[in-house]
Amino acid sequence: MALVHLSVWIQVLLTALAASADLPTLYEYYTADGISSGLSADQPYFILNGKNITIYSGTMHYFRIPPQYWRDRLRKLRAAGLNTVETYVPWNLHEPEDGLFDFGDGGSDMQQFLDIQQYIKMAQEEDLFVIVRSGPYICAEWEWGGFPSWLLRTDGIKVRTSDPTFMTYVRRYFDKLLSLLIELQFTNGGPIIAMQVENEYGYSPEIDLDYIQQLYDLIRGNGIVELLVTSDGARSGTTGTLPELLLQTVNFGSDPAGSFDTLKEMQPDRPLMAMEYWPGWFDHWSESHHTVSNDTFREIYEGILSYPASVNMYMFHGGTNWGFWNGASIGSGDNSQFQPVTSSYDYDAPLSEAGDYTGKYYIAKELIKHSSDDLDGFGYWRQENSNITLTSEDLSDATLDIVIENWGRANGGHFYAQYKGLTEDNEVYLNDQKLSSWTIYPLEFKKSWIAALTGWKSFDDSQTAPALYRGTLTVEGDPKDTFIDMQEWMKGVVFVNGFALGKYADIGPQQTLYLPGPFLQEGENEIVIFEEFGAAAQIKFSQDHIFTTH
Repeated sequence: MALVHLSVWIQVLLTALAASADLPTLYEYYTADGISSGLSADQPYFILNGKNITIYSGTMHYFRIPPQYWRDRLRKLRAAGLNTVETYVPWNLHEPEDGLFDFGDGGSDMQQFLDIQQYIKMAQEEDLFVIVRSGPYICAEWEWGGFPSWLLRTDGIKVRTSDPTFMTYVRRYFDKLLSLLIELQFTNGGPIIAMQVENEYGYSPEIDLDYIQQLYDLIRGNGIVELLVTSDGARSGTTGTLPELLLQTVNFGSDPAGSFDTLKEMQPDRPLMAMEYWPGWFDHWSESHHTVSNDTFREIYEGILSYPASVNMYMFHGGTNWGFWNGASIGSGDNSQFQPVTSSYDYDAPLSEAGDYTGKYYIAKELIKHSSDDLDGFGYWRQENSNITLTSEDLSDATLDIVIENWGRANGGHFYAQYKGLTEDNEVYLNDQKLSSWTIYPLEFKKSWIAALTGWKSFDDSQTAPALYRGTLTVEGDPKDTFIDMQEWMKGVVFVNGFALGKYADIGPQQTLYLPGPFLQEGENEIVIFEEFGAAAQIKFSQDHIFTTH
């Protein structure tokens, strides 16, 4: 009897699969008669190439995900019923040094993450459309909102404005970036259906609409013909956009009806879209781990879909702030409310930091199925030469070294002059005498620097920190994902085979670091730890991500 039931179940499954296989893909449906137009927003609903479409999108940043897992994450997004993937583009990764670009072949330590063309093409292979948010400012809880720190070498530069010096750098970068995206537009047979101009500019402390106009002209002038949008909180109104040129979308974490009602008043008879619906939230160091309950997620996401409106879930899969690339929040211009973001960018999203399904994934899949009308220079500064009391009697010929950590440049708010290290506003006095003539060494902890380290000694728990510690992890067979448990350590950074994996701190909430299997190799793997205060004799590994605040 069991065998009969099993054969019936297999037959039903095969029938269902066959029926599913008969359905057209998104591209077969929307391009069946050729491509004559892209995404249109000139009516109360979106039209793609002459056919109605509701956008069910999710954010996944290619630069926060090991490239070996891109396809896995994209397939999981598509399998949930979403038809679009959205990503930011970080300027500071793609132009890490002035005039030196890296789009997967530039030789930087982050090179493996940066082939944006491959990521976008892979999305199309997985039957997904793409929304690109190119910046130049992206926020994203990313180091300085995506701006490269070398911009700060130019005295008086004003980012996020029409400042001619700033725009000269933007033009050079956009000329390079957009040249890679032209062929990937929907109207050229690619997957990109829309691009965003700037990001939440309505929240900027200084509004300069000439800057937005110049970005619009620059994008159009580089051959981008797809729909252009902006995104802001509804309360920003039209402050940071050009309504006659750009479709407005809204960002929120609750009360979708309130935001959409406001958006409808601002641009009647145009499509409604949430460019960012937040199903979770990010963490700062020393805070409790942020979560949003499944019930709350269901209520809000269902409210969006039933309004009805298109929606991008930020984040669908958060990923990781590798190495020193985390951003920070800031509440005022003097850093008095500086809050650095953790290395984990789990976001309590439908897919976890490690790419595992969560309850929200299945809720999203269920709701979309029932509502769809469509087809299913960073690191540390060591400065030679807060109040510190020096008590030793042997100080007459001593050298004072000050190690200043970059916890991340603020990615929003009053964040313009994001200098790190000792500046003219941070003076040091010894016995009421100002110390000057510092010798400054930037410790960037690049792969080449880590590999060149010599003079290692056997571990001794009496050694003082800060110090570097090295150990070996031996892997038998194919490497698998794991988490490094740093609860016995205090504060620092972990490097695996030379790659800056991320930061840890005993204050929490993040107590473990996600270590993807592709970052390991069979046999010996080198783990280097820069510990600032006090080392443990060992490191541990965990199968679970641990969040605890001390």
